[in-house]
Amino acid sequence: MDRYPGLRACVDSGQHRIGWATGDGTRILACGLWRDDLKAPQAVPRLDVATVIQEVPVHYPTRGPRGRRTTRKVKPNDLIGIAAKSGWFAGAAAPAAAYVPITPRRWKGTINGDTFLNMILARMTEDEIQLLEGTAPDSLLHNVIDACGMVLWSQGRI
Repeated sequence: MDRYPGLRACVDSGQHRIGWATGDGTRILACGLWRDDLKAPQAVPRLDVATVIQEVPVHYPTRGPRGRRTTRKVKPNDLIGIAAKSGWFAGAAAPAAAYVPITPRRWKGTINGDTFLNMILARMTEDEIQLLEGTAPDSLLHNVIDACGMVLWSQGRI
C-alpha cells in the first residue's frame, strides 16, 4: 500500500546530522547524510520530489521507579532546535514539495531502535543496501538507515 503517490524524500531529524532518502512507490532511489559542520560546510542536496516526509522529534515521558513519571535525558529545547534544523533542510532540499510531518512512533511503533534498524535492513533489496555504501561512517549510518526505513514505511513495505 503506497501511502504517498510520486517521488518522495524522507528526512531523519538530527541536530547536526540529517539522514535523507528518496524513493518512488516501489524502491529506494538514493540516500545520504547531510552534516551541519561549520568547519566544512556541505551543500544541501537538491531533491526533486513531490512529497517530503520528515520525522519530527517528540519528547516521550517514561515511567521510573515506583511508577513516577520521568523524562529521558533529552532536553526539550534541543528538540526544538532539531525540528527547526531538519525543517529548514527539508525546505531547502525540496522547496516545492508537499510537507508531511510524522512522529517516530507513527512509523516505527515502539520497537527497540537496534531491532528496528535490523528490520529495515532485512526489508531492503540488495540494490538498496548497496546505496548505503559510503554515505556515512558506521557511527552515523543509523541516520541514513532510518531515512530509508521511512521510505519503506511510505511504500507500505514496513
